[in-house]
Amino acid sequence: MAGRPKSKNKLKTVETCRDATSLLLEFLSEELDPGTNSEFEKHLQICPDCVAFLNTYKKTMELTKSFLREN
Repeated sequence: MAGRPKSKNKLKTVETCRDATSLLLEFLSEELDPGTNSEFEKHLQICPDCVAFLNTYKKTMELTKSFLREN
């Protein structure tokens, strides 16, 4: 089965919202290395906008999966 290759990220700093949003899929797929994951979570602690975006992203993924199951 072809899929996304596991991330081979080295530690990435998450200093901006752009940094954080670029890592959303890997974060939700649990493909970030531990250091980058920690950086991502630190950003979420100080950025309510990214928390809101993450929650919207998760909800969109759930709705899409639900829609695909029904069709």
